[in-house]
Amino acid sequence: MELAKRLAAAKGLRWRRGMRSTKGQTFIAHADDGDAAWIEVEDDGCDWLRVAGKVPDLADAATIGCIEEQAREVWDGLGYRVRLEEVTYDTAGASPTGNFRLYITERLGRLDFDPLPPVLPRGEAWALCLLAGLERAA
Repeated sequence: MELAKRLAAAKGLRWRRGMRSTKGQTFIAHADDGDAAWIEVEDDGCDWLRVAGKVPDLADAATIGCIEEQAREVWDGLGYRVRLEEVTYDTAGASPTGNFRLYITERLGRLDFDPLPPVLPRGEAWALCLLAGLERAA
């Protein structure tokens, strides 16, 4: 949850259609000013709410996909490629979405860049990858 809060506070995170918050709210669309959005709330229809303070659900598949896409965009802009490989040899403490190791490489060789823990659940791995990319791009 702490990682999700850090990502929510990061400058550069873009909420995209289909992303869910930890409170079960689904992002639909930004307002013209970008500060508020249509957000679907389970059992309550749609509300016009501020995006600030919303924390992404790192266990939600759609949210993970949106974060992955943004992480790839950021690192691609910096001249790197990212890939995630599932770790299958260690099932102790496995998350429901699997455990993964993240690799970040330069286009012309490997980058000695390892701010990331070696094995994480998929959502956390991509969130940490996006955070690291946003920090490096700043």
